Formats: sequence, C-alpha cells, structure tokens
Amino acid sequence: MSTDFGWQRNFCCEACSKSYTIGDTMTMTSSTIEQEMSVCTKETEMPVVKGPKWCYEGAHTVKPLKDNDLRKIHDEVVVVHGTCSEIQDEIDALDGNHKVKVLKVLGGLDDGEKKVNLAISLPNLEELQLEQSNMDRIILNQELTPNLRKIHMQNAFCESGEPDVTILCPLLKDISIHYCDLQIFQWIIDMLEVATALERFDSYKLRADYLKFASNHLKSISLHRAELLRRVDLWAPRLTNLNVEAAHDLAEIHFLEKHVLGDELPAPEDFTFREELRVDASNACLGTQAVAAILAHPRFRGKRTSL
Repeated sequence: MSTDFGWQRNFCCEACSKSYTIGDTMTMTSSTIEQEMSVCTKETEMPVVKGPKWCYEGAHTVKPLKDNDLRKIHDEVVVVHGTCSEIQDEIDALDGNHKVKVLKVLGGLDDGEKKVNLAISLPNLEELQLEQSNMDRIILNQELTPNLRKIHMQNAFCESGEPDVTILCPLLKDISIHYCDLQIFQWIIDMLEVATALERFDSYKLRADYLKFASNHLKSISLHRAELLRRVDLWAPRLTNLNVEAAHDLAEIHFLEKHVLGDELPAPEDFTFREELRVDASNACLGTQAVAAILAHPRFRGKRTSL
C-alpha cells in the first residue's frame, strides 16, 4: 500500500512465522511500487519498517524452506533450554516421539541437585546438539536412537565429575566435540569403535590420551589442541585431512595396514584412492615415530619441515 511517507507491503516469514512490513521512505505511485518490487530479487532487499527486522540470525523469507533448513518451525526440530529442571521436563516429554529428527539442548543452569539426563527413545533422531549443557547422563544407542547420524557437543560438562555417558550409534557420520568436560573419556573410545560409518571427526581441546578411528568413509579428522593426546591409531583408507595442530604431546600415529573393515572395500585392483593426505601440524610437538609414520604414508606429499 502507498502512504504519505512512501509505500509498504506486509509479509509473513515462512521460517519464523512472524509478520513484518517492508517499505520505502519515498512517495511512489502504484505502478512505480510494482516496478520497484519486480526489480528486487528478494523481498528482503527492501528495509523492514515494522515488525521484527531479522528472522533468528538471518533475513526473513517468504519462499518455501528446504526440508533440511533448521529455521523451519516444525515437529522435526526441537530446541529445549532453561534451567536443568525445565530442560529435563521437556526432554522427558519427548520420550517415544517418532517425529523429532533434530534435538538441540541449550544451557542448563544449576538449580540445586538437578542435572540433565538424556536417555529417552527417539527412534528417528538424526542430529543431536548439546551446547553449554550440564549433563549427568547421556545414553544413545541402537535401541534408543538407532538413526543418529550427527552429534555436536560444545561446552558440555558435568558438575558432579562422574557422568554416565554411552554413545554407541553405528550410523554416526559426523562428530564434533569442543571444550567437552565430561571427565571420563572411555566413552569416546567406545563411541569411535562402533562408528564405522564415520566421515568427519572435529574436536577442540579434547582431553583424551588415546584415540582409535576405524572407518572406510572417514575423510577428515581434526584434533586441534588435543594437548594430552599421546597416541592415535587409524584405519581410514579415504582420509584426506588430518589436523593435529597444537598437539603438544603426540608421540605415536599408527596408520593401520589391516583391519576387518578392509573386507568391505573393493578388491585391490578396483580400489585406487590417490587424493593427497594433508596434515596440519602447526605448533605441534610430534614424536619421532609420529613424524616417521606421516612421512611414510603413500599419499602424504608434504615436507618434513612442515611437521
């Protein structure tokens, strides 16, 4: 519509479901308004003059959202936050929910003895995000979360110091763990042993002294500032990126020559993977054996001075 102060048009965002108004401060005729709108490739190119300016962290949209767009408000994506008690109530209410595919647990302020337990049945859960979460118990397995493919943990902690963590999900493809303070790290070793479909492992300040990876699909491993890490064993025939930046105590890296997963690869005459293995060892202090193992890798083409 045209006003004494220009023109305005109302929209409803498909992502956040909020109504907003765009407009211009110039006075325009109806024909000029239509011409101006037709020039814009997006309705958000014009300034928002009324209503919320932004959709979450980005621009509004009136176009249909893609199925994997996490801005979409639907039953498949659930975000829970608040105190530990509030989060626990919301988690418990999801038990047995077949619709949830993405679950994000944010926060968990201390409210007495209450801590967050995540051990419910979410048969179609594909992605789990835990951020700033005070977790006392995490149980993810084939019985409870058989379709889990991606997990992201950032600043997950346990004030009691003795968390009960079990993550045994064979379909996991993407694991990201940053600033994790769940004290006992055997659960990470157990998780990796089962995650034989893993494609990407990303970590920052992971406080484990030993890790073993085994996946025919694994392409990228980041162990940035794994300051306590002493040894890494690897079966990853398609690995192209290994980041051990600022790993100050990494003495041994073993690229395994044989593994039971090798039986699942094509015959040697049919399996040729020649993509370069890139290793980032910036500010690291690698042991003699670790350096020799990298230099001996047939797809590493860097120089010794880079290690």
